[in-house]
Amino acid sequence: QTRFWSKVDKEGPGGCWVWRANKVWGGYGHIRVGKRMILAHRIAYEFANGDIPDGKQIDHVCHNRSCVNPAHLRVASNKENARNMLLRSDNTSGFKGVSFCKPLCRWKASLRKDGKDYYLGLYDTAEDAQRAYCEAAKKLFGEFYHDGVK
Repeated sequence: QTRFWSKVDKEGPGGCWVWRANKVWGGYGHIRVGKRMILAHRIAYEFANGDIPDGKQIDHVCHNRSCVNPAHLRVASNKENARNMLLRSDNTSGFKGVSFCKPLCRWKASLRKDGKDYYLGLYDTAEDAQRAYCEAAKKLFGEFYHDGVK
C-alpha cells in the first residue's frame, strides 16, 4: 500500500485524491500489480472496502477519473455508472435528457431506463425541459441520478 499511496496527491480540488503516476484512456490511473495493469481507483476502493463484487464497476461520485479517494468511489452496475456520467460530447442543449424538436420549435425532455423510453413533454425553454428531466430522473435513478452538469 505504501507504494500505491506514494503516487497520490491528497490535496486535489474538491477533496479528490489525484493519481499522479501512469494514466490510460481518459485520465484513469493505472498501476502494475504482478504482471497485470489494474485501474488505480479499483485498488483504492478495495484497500478501503474489500473485494469488488463480480460484474460491478467502481463509479467516481466526483466525476474525476484520476481520483482515488475511497470516499469518492462507490460500487455500481454498468447502467448505474452510465447514469452518473456528465453530458455527452455531442449534446447541443447543454442539459442531459434535453433536445430541440425542430418541427415543433420546442424543447423535448426524455430519458431511458431499463430499455424503456420516457417522454417527459415539450417545453418553451431548455431550462424548463431540464427541470422536468431532473424531477423524473431523481425518482427513477435515486442516488445515481446526475443532471449532467459538472
